[in-house]
Amino acid sequence: MEQNNWSELSIPNNKQYLPVALKYIELETLLVGFDRDSINEILAASKEAIDNVFKHAFKPEENVHFQIISKHTPLGIKIIVKDKGTPYDPKFVPTQIKINNTKIKTGLYIMKKNVDSVEYHNLGTQGKELHLIKHLHRNHISNIDKSKTHEFEDPSPYIDSSVEQKKDYFTVRIIKDDEVIEVSKAIYNTYGYSYLSEDMYYPERILGLIKEGQLVPVIAVTEDSRTAGYCSLQIEDDNEKFAELGQCVVSPEFRGHKCLSKMNEFFLAYAKENKMYGLFVQAVTNHIYSQKGANHFGTKDCAILLGYCPESLTFKKIEEQTSQRISVLISFLILKKKSCKKVYLHDKYSAIIKNIYSNLGFETEFISMNDILDEEKEFPDHTLSEIKVKQKANFAKIIIKKIGNDFLEVLLAARRKLCLQHVDVIYLHISLNSPRSPFVLAEIEKCSFFFAGIIPFESIGDSLVFQYLNNIEIDFKQIRLYSDFAKSLLNFIENHKNTI
Repeated sequence: MEQNNWSELSIPNNKQYLPVALKYIELETLLVGFDRDSINEILAASKEAIDNVFKHAFKPEENVHFQIISKHTPLGIKIIVKDKGTPYDPKFVPTQIKINNTKIKTGLYIMKKNVDSVEYHNLGTQGKELHLIKHLHRNHISNIDKSKTHEFEDPSPYIDSSVEQKKDYFTVRIIKDDEVIEVSKAIYNTYGYSYLSEDMYYPERILGLIKEGQLVPVIAVTEDSRTAGYCSLQIEDDNEKFAELGQCVVSPEFRGHKCLSKMNEFFLAYAKENKMYGLFVQAVTNHIYSQKGANHFGTKDCAILLGYCPESLTFKKIEEQTSQRISVLISFLILKKKSCKKVYLHDKYSAIIKNIYSNLGFETEFISMNDILDEEKEFPDHTLSEIKVKQKANFAKIIIKKIGNDFLEVLLAARRKLCLQHVDVIYLHISLNSPRSPFVLAEIEKCSFFFAGIIPFESIGDSLVFQYLNNIEIDFKQIRLYSDFAKSLLNFIENHKNTI
């Protein structure tokens, strides 16, 4: 993965350096390839962010520096303004104010208007960061002649008997640079414009993800050069040993003829060759086709995330649509066994956690609360956390990187912030490999978070995941599950939700 795609400028707390900072950002955007209108939008947002540091972070007489960081991403650019000045939280900042009965747009409004995403990161004693994220918006799939697209559909159990089955009928290979448009076409012909990752509708963004090592797309091609299917591995930039197997679509005439199996076999060999620890699948629960395919591939169920997708997510020619947000089943395939890991248990969750690990087949040393050493129970003053909001899907993740004495205060503030933003679902990730985790689970329940499951090998370790529904209802009877283990897990989740 590329490591030289960022730079940093350090400037003093002196407003005379604002033009210097903006020129630096302009040159960075030119390197990425933005057009003039997009550059002007980035500069408008950056000016407000930097100006806020001059006005509010430090006193004029303070002789300090702060940093402006430019990161080229596969999708565009991220501008980070980092300082160690006065604490600030955007949830208390309105997007407009009224002066003399006149509504005035604030700097936060200007930032949100001109970039795709504005993120705030509290770094505790290391200060704070404001992230301005802007994507390249050229060459959307909607500008491409759809009459030339190849028709794909979500894999289903129906078989076209007119297609002769042969051994090695399909050749599976990694997609070529000049074929990335086929990815957008496949996504469009399966999901229309309802797919959650907007990046998949932009061929140039897909190419960027491929070059950064975050996407490995393959196609299945017949002997007569027809494209039969598409599938991909999606690799998080902070965890190269752990990837999602997904975006699997198969042309209708080739359904039921082992096309998906051939692509899965390719990725299994690829993952082993690259020494990955495992692959995971996120399967929707308004039908069982994807779950069934993942189960036959060898994955084991470990979590159910309620309301993960908006109900607007559609599957062409799949009849099982839903009137509520769509839940997903997380399943995992272990490829490389790591050394036996320590997992710290709260008595209340001991049985379900052990059952999930047993289902996954992990070697684990379980440590009860009574056996945790006194020195391991000591908490630092501050909690370190990160919030990620998926705007199109309208859910958020709170990732707890370090548990401190202010954990409950931090969690309540994060929940309040996200609820005010009308986020439908909040998922809380906390490390099972931290001896402090069992001691805050009661506080998590007090905040109305309930059990979701375990997601292994995340950046914080094996995550114990909880979930919070923000004024939405989930009818558990509409959730369709394939495996008996998934059904028992859903039963536990429903019972836990009803008891908190």
